[in-house]
Amino acid sequence: MDTNVFKDYKTITLDDMVKYLNEKTKDERHAFKEEAMPNGKYNHLKARKYFYEKYFPEYIPKAEPITLKSKAIANW
Repeated sequence: MDTNVFKDYKTITLDDMVKYLNEKTKDERHAFKEEAMPNGKYNHLKARKYFYEKYFPEYIPKAEPITLKSKAIANW
């Protein structure tokens, strides 16, 4: 399977994740289901978070370090 579709964390769909998981074991699919449907209802944010942490952690966006504006004048 072409995994380039997973490079864009924000646009991933359930269908994309299901296609990928169909090639995995029954236990892996069940674990995904448990995370994606915590109260019997599908939760895309939880599903996506679990999916990426498990299979594609390198594609999870990283926050840029915050530079305090006061540091610009701290050594004046």
